Amino acid sequence: MMSLLKNRKGMDYSAFLVIVVFIVCIYLFVQLSSKINVFALSVGDQELALMNAYGEGDKLLLFVDQSAKYAVFDSVRELASNGGFAPGSEPCGSVGPVGVVVSKHSFWVKEGKKCYSDVNVYDSFDSVLSGNLNSFLLNSPFSVFKNNFEFVVDDSKVMGIAVKPVLIPVLVSPENRLSFSSILVRVADEFGVAGTGVYAVRPSFSVDAQTLLDNYELVQDQVDVLLDCVKTGSLDACVKSSNSDDFKWAYQQVTGSSVFVFAVRLNKFVDPFSKDPVYIKFALHLPGVRVQ
Repeated sequence: MMSLLKNRKGMDYSAFLVIVVFIVCIYLFVQLSSKINVFALSVGDQELALMNAYGEGDKLLLFVDQSAKYAVFDSVRELASNGGFAPGSEPCGSVGPVGVVVSKHSFWVKEGKKCYSDVNVYDSFDSVLSGNLNSFLLNSPFSVFKNNFEFVVDDSKVMGIAVKPVLIPVLVSPENRLSFSSILVRVADEFGVAGTGVYAVRPSFSVDAQTLLDNYELVQDQVDVLLDCVKTGSLDACVKSSNSDDFKWAYQQVTGSSVFVFAVRLNKFVDPFSKDPVYIKFALHLPGVRVQ
């Protein structure tokens, strides 16, 4: 009889324990259901969005690096073609194309005035480079401010750094954007980009390039010598005497005028992309000069 009673108490305890566990499970289910919004976002979604933004920033830096390389060498050629002046800033205007002159040449000497005297070729190069870099960066996947780079140019390198940062949006997956709607609005109002945040990047670049900007002063000095030379000698002989290992001179006369256009080849400049030679082109007004 005692054994039966003990078994009966054990069965009652087991039944009670089952009921308690059942009640606890129901309670937990109710609590979890009320907090189900905690799991509305995928685990790691925001972290993945930030990593993607970092990746886009790296792509932007690579894009700027490559754009700068093309822009630097394009600018060296463009500046030389325009006589060392930024387009539109020629102090004495230009001549051509006309007759045998197939391209425009900026005046270096006109009506006795030396037009290059007060022009800083480094400032001109900065202006041309900024314009060319702007053109390349129009194809960037992110908005880069125009004329946003400061440049440093030395004998063998051109460096630049952005003044204002480029803002890259931090984007969560499309199905979760509704959960961040209020944040998206605030970020758009403050930064002008749609995202849960922004990753700010200040692109910079360094291009190995011999721009040879100091050569302009050397060529200008040779023009001064040429102007003295033609007072007593022929233009042809004076030009030939200007040739050297650094420069090769060529000229043509504009038909029916006292204007001569020059192309001075920079022998030591190497463009790794086009491989084409670069010429400093300019025009001289030389009334009464003897050609031969």
